[in-house]
Amino acid sequence: YLVKKDSLLHFVFLGTGPMETELKQAVNNKNIGSYVTFYGISEEIPKILHSADLFFMPSRLEGFPVVLVEAQACGTPCLISTNISSEVDMGVNLISFASLSDNLEIWKKKFYKSFSRKSNDFDTITRVMKSKNFDAVDSVLKLQDIYKK
Repeated sequence: YLVKKDSLLHFVFLGTGPMETELKQAVNNKNIGSYVTFYGISEEIPKILHSADLFFMPSRLEGFPVVLVEAQACGTPCLISTNISSEVDMGVNLISFASLSDNLEIWKKKFYKSFSRKSNDFDTITRVMKSKNFDAVDSVLKLQDIYKK
């Protein structure tokens, strides 16, 4: 539906997983391959997240995906399922939740609304991330302190 409505959309799937073959087959069956890129595993995640307009994760089963913290650190809005722990929301107004049992209309509204939430307020994002102990420099210093003991 989304591809038919908005030909500017392009979906990028990062990583791999047990449903990858099934997902690729569904893309082929629906003849939407020109709107989808399967990127696989990459060290370029921060660059990809910075260039993305939305991080979409309608997962069936997740705990605390660190990639969602990374997406928020990049200012990228995220639309995720309620199956993902709400603790992943860093409080920078970039996370929206929807239930997998919600109808398609609810997902579509939240999907398009999420695009307007992209943030360039990296001062606030950095401050919030540090306050929640998601700061690489602070983490390295704490780790060094632990190893010194």
